[in-house]
Amino acid sequence: MEASKLNEEIRELYAQYGLAMYHSQCVEKSLAILLWAMGNPQFLSATPEERKRSIDENLKKTFGSLAASLRKRVELPANLEERLVRSRRMRNWLAHNYFWERARHMLSSKGRQQMIAELKDASAFLDSLDDELMTISQAWRHAAGIPDEVVDRAMEEYLREMGSDI
Repeated sequence: MEASKLNEEIRELYAQYGLAMYHSQCVEKSLAILLWAMGNPQFLSATPEERKRSIDENLKKTFGSLAASLRKRVELPANLEERLVRSRRMRNWLAHNYFWERARHMLSSKGRQQMIAELKDASAFLDSLDDELMTISQAWRHAAGIPDEVVDRAMEEYLREMGSDI
């Protein structure tokens, strides 16, 4: 195999791995923020310092403990429960064992292509779960009488406080 093709495959492989890990972190952070909001009725009226302290406490928790906390607060549909368990296992596998278990696949173009396809599937699954969590969060906010505009403003303020230029 020519070097440029090999380099292209490896770049694509690592890019897909990064995207899968990104979506994994999105799910984890969505859980943390959803739990924070659901467990804190005054979350929009909190001071910036209180918001930061409260969110930071949830962000320190592991993926598994966040999912367990959500299960304690609300009854989850069986499908969502299964998807959360699957996403936790997938995240741990990606973070701790993926390349170790796939080392031999790295040695061939066919193996690298299989890895790329596998990582695309993982990324799509995690992205769809994050979307589902966002939908749950939005439904919860609407049921609580909190319009999207209020949350959008609070999020912009939070990002500004965190030094984001978004």
